[in-house]
Amino acid sequence: MRHLQAADAVGVEAWTSADATDEVRAHAVRMLRGQLTGQLAHGEPSPAEDPLGGETAALRTLRTPALVAVGEHDRPDFFKGGRGLARGLDAGEPVVIPAAGHLAPLEQPTAFCELLLDFVRRLPEAERPPTPGQA
Repeated sequence: MRHLQAADAVGVEAWTSADATDEVRAHAVRMLRGQLTGQLAHGEPSPAEDPLGGETAALRTLRTPALVAVGEHDRPDFFKGGRGLARGLDAGEPVVIPAAGHLAPLEQPTAFCELLLDFVRRLPEAERPPTPGQA
């Protein structure tokens, strides 16, 4: 049990910012604990085959708007991955969500929603996703 608690603490520190609320941290612990207990009970899942076979050029063939965002306090490898994904999708530079770690939608829900809504509102009408309840 102590090992799981230690893993929870390390995971929460890695995935949330220092400013995360107790509610966000508790949610992160529940997610991490579920993943860890599942791995202990069933073993590590088999890695899925990379559908792109490691070749990201296929991303450049997509013709859909994309928004890539990272949390201000995200880990450096996520910033690097975000830049690579944004380049591959021709999506400009990743947007940085202030005062957030990797779980930016949980830590800064208002900023995340405003960012997403602003992105959708700027899309040409034909590229906008359908409104829920409409097909």
